Amino acid sequence: MPQRLLLTPPLALSLAFVLAGCTSVSVPTPVPATAPPLTHAPTLTPSPNPEVVGSYGGWAFKMPSAWNVVWPQIWTMPVGPGLFLSDAAIADPCPTQPEPTGCWLPLTELPANGILVTFSGSAVLTLANPSPVPMVRKAGQPCLDIGGDEEIATLLRGFGVSACLRGPNLAPNETAFRRLLSTMIHP
Repeated sequence: MPQRLLLTPPLALSLAFVLAGCTSVSVPTPVPATAPPLTHAPTLTPSPNPEVVGSYGGWAFKMPSAWNVVWPQIWTMPVGPGLFLSDAAIADPCPTQPEPTGCWLPLTELPANGILVTFSGSAVLTLANPSPVPMVRKAGQPCLDIGGDEEIATLLRGFGVSACLRGPNLAPNETAFRRLLSTMIHP
């Protein structure tokens, strides 16, 4: 003999709620005559070089998210490196004590097509005319010591920002450094 389901009032009410949740009622809403035409949402393309916001001394800037960041121990305040950024692996050059080299190099060799950006304090705390316009020159010390081919540097009020670049393809990192400088703001 087949069994019958006995619907008690509480069970019947619960079943009604479940069934009501599984159905939908469409109520047409009038579209105003001034409504804009429907357009498709834009297709988002992932950026190959997404940016993140960094900061130094109250200044904010944008940089590629793939860059590594090191805040070194500063032994010679206010002069000396205060922040390193690079597309290569970097580490604090003097984590426990100052070295004779002045703690300026967070890596021993810059890889091909690499960049090392250094934010450094200046003994001249207020420059009469700080210049965000970067100057490009052949690599000097200490950039040359790690295989750099070119340097780009700028001076801002109380600190400098420089990039050591290694080729053979300098253009992408030159562009990335100029982009970083162009986004620098002091709130």
